[in-house]
Amino acid sequence: MHRRSTIDRYLAGDLPDAAEARLRAHLSGCARCRAYFDEQIALLRALAGDASRPTPAEGVRMVRRALASAGLSLPPAGGPTPRAERRASWLLRPAAAAAAVCVLIGAAVLWQRLRTTPPA
Repeated sequence: MHRRSTIDRYLAGDLPDAAEARLRAHLSGCARCRAYFDEQIALLRALAGDASRPTPAEGVRMVRRALASAGLSLPPAGGPTPRAERRASWLLRPAAAAAAVCVLIGAAVLWQRLRTTPPA
């Protein structure tokens, strides 16, 4: 395997369950990938402020595994549901349009002031 991008996606919690299982199996037998994985875990934990506690993505994975062993499940890993994405894009469009209008009005006002101001 030896693909760091797959390990990075796993650490971010953005890997499908089947690929996650394949990666865990690979990490148990590949010292090179395991060393990279361990380095990244240590870095993420240090950046989170406490090297002794799991990262947020690790916490989610632990909860998912515990729920799966109990016969329950969470929504699939890999981002928001399609409905949430549609809702977010619907909310962002008016905000982006309003921001664009504000920028255009500000540019027009500035251009008008610069055009009508006599040189010193």
